[in-house]
Amino acid sequence: MCLLLSGCAGMRGHTDTVRVSLAGLRIQDVKGFETAFDVTLRIFNRGEHPLSVKGIACQLELDGKHLAEGVAQIPREIAPYSSDTVTLMVYSSMLDMIRAVQGILRRNREANADTQWQYAVKGHLDLTATGLLDGRVPFQSKGMINLEALTGRPKP
Repeated sequence: MCLLLSGCAGMRGHTDTVRVSLAGLRIQDVKGFETAFDVTLRIFNRGEHPLSVKGIACQLELDGKHLAEGVAQIPREIAPYSSDTVTLMVYSSMLDMIRAVQGILRRNREANADTQWQYAVKGHLDLTATGLLDGRVPFQSKGMINLEALTGRPKP
């Protein structure tokens, strides 16, 4: 299930040129000491020059608690006035998962598949020099998510 919630990215006087939004978030794999999530981001190039992305770093928070982080090399050129999606894996330690779940349970004693939790995805894009745009572009996307959207499984 995809979410489409907006986040802004700003850089050196070009706050309207690049925008990043969360397009999807899903638990991918659970192992003994870590959990992996797929985070799909949509990158909008709202400028008149191509956007050359070489990498991305992001952190995931759930109900205000650090949950996971990841980095990826994503060589991508986004044409002027267009967008593209990138998916990267972010990883959560067992300790971060326990903290996040404890916080959620404290706030939502009767949590179920319909319960909404606040999330935030923060990070930056690394760009190669192309015209006026180069360097590091920070982004942030916030919204609400439920267990069904996170696991990709419909409620019983």
